Amino acid sequence: MTAGGQSLWRNRGFLYLWTAQTLSEFGAKTGLLAIPLIAATLLGATPFQMGALAAAETSPYLLFGLITGSWVDRLSKRIVMVIADLARAAVLLLIPLLAWLGILSIEILCVLAFLIGAAEVWFNIASAAYTPIIVGKESLIDANSKLALSSAGAESIGPTAAGTLIQLASAPIALVANSLTYVLSALFIRASAQGGDRPRQLDKGKRARIVDDIRSGLVFVFTSDILRAVTLRLAMWQFIVGLVLALFVYFAVHELGLSSVVVGGLFSVMGAGVLAGALIVKRLSGRLGMGQSIIFSVTTAAAFALLIPLAGGPPFWRGLMVACAMFVYGLSTTVYEVNNVTLRQSLTPPEMLGRMTSTVRVSTLGLRPLGALLGGALGGFIGIRETLALAISAGLVLSLASLFVSPLRGVNHQHQLGEISIDK
Repeated sequence: MTAGGQSLWRNRGFLYLWTAQTLSEFGAKTGLLAIPLIAATLLGATPFQMGALAAAETSPYLLFGLITGSWVDRLSKRIVMVIADLARAAVLLLIPLLAWLGILSIEILCVLAFLIGAAEVWFNIASAAYTPIIVGKESLIDANSKLALSSAGAESIGPTAAGTLIQLASAPIALVANSLTYVLSALFIRASAQGGDRPRQLDKGKRARIVDDIRSGLVFVFTSDILRAVTLRLAMWQFIVGLVLALFVYFAVHELGLSSVVVGGLFSVMGAGVLAGALIVKRLSGRLGMGQSIIFSVTTAAAFALLIPLAGGPPFWRGLMVACAMFVYGLSTTVYEVNNVTLRQSLTPPEMLGRMTSTVRVSTLGLRPLGALLGGALGGFIGIRETLALAISAGLVLSLASLFVSPLRGVNHQHQLGEISIDK
C-alpha cells in the first residue's frame, strides 16, 4: 500500500528506496568527476572531444527517452531500476579494465558513456514514476525533499572523496568503487517492493501501439499551461547546462590550474549548497509559494553562475569565486528541482507518470548533448572562458523571459494543483 498520510519514517519501501537513491547518487557523482578527468588527463582529450563525451552521456534521452517512458508505464518500475543499476555497474567496470589493458581511447570512452547514459534514462524515469507509488501524493514534497538530501550528501562528500581517490590512485580505480555503489543500490531497490507497482494490463494487440502511448504523453504535457511552461524553461536551461558541464572540468584544470582534489572540492561545495537547499525548501516554498520559489531559484542560480567565467586573480581568489558560484547553484537548483518535480507529479495520474517524466526529460535533458557539442565547438573557436560567459548570460535572460510570462506565478501551494484543469 502507499503511504498516504503515514510518516515516511515508518514507510519501509520508501526507506529502502531512499537508501538506494543515496548510493546511486554517490556513484553518479563519482562518475561525473572521474570520467571527464580520464578524458582530460589520461587520454589528453581536446575541448571538442570533451563536448562529444558529454553529448554521448546525455544523448540517450534524446534518442529513446519517449519509448522508455512508454515501457516504464507498462513494466514494474522496481525491476526496471534494478536492471538499470546492474547495467551501469557492469559498464563502469569495463573502463578500468580497458585502461589496464592499454586499449582505452576517447572513442571507446564515448561509447561506454553512452551505454551508462542509456541505463540512467531507464533508472531515472522509473524512479520518478516509482516514488508516488511508494509514498502517495500527500507526502510527495516531503519525499522529494528527503531524496534531495541524498543528492546533497553525495554532492558534499562524493566529489571530494572521488577527487582524493583519483589523486592518490587513479580515475579508473575510482570507477570500481562507483560500480559497487550501483550494485548495493540494486539490492536495496529490490527489497523495496510495494503492492502498487504492478505492470499495466493491456488489451490483446495493444502492445504494438507504442506510438499512441508516446503521443498521449506529449499531449498531456504540452496541453497543460503549467507543465508546458516549466518544460520549455527547463529545456532552455538544460541546453546551457550541457554546454557548461562539457567545458567545466577542462576549464578548471587547464585554465584555472586547479588539481583533481580541488576540483572535487568544488563539487563538494556545490553539494553543501544542495544540502542547504534541501533543508530550506519546505520553509521557502511555504513562504514564497511554489511558483515564486521556482522563479526565484532559477534566477539566482543563473546570476551566481556568472562568477565561474569571471574567476581570475590569485589561485585562492579564483577558487573562492567558483566555490561561491557552485554553492549558490547547488542551493538554488535544489529548491527548483524539489518544487518542479513535486508540481509535475501532483498534476499527473499514476498511469501517466512514466510517459509524463519521459516527455519532460526528453524535451529538456535531450537538449544537453546539443549544448555539449556546441560548447565544445565554441570553446575551441572563441575560447573556453568566453563560451561559458556567453552561455550563462543567455541562460539568465532566457530563464527570466520564460518564467515571468508563465502561469507559474499563480501557483502558491501544492493543494492548489488539484483545482487546476488539464486537458489530457
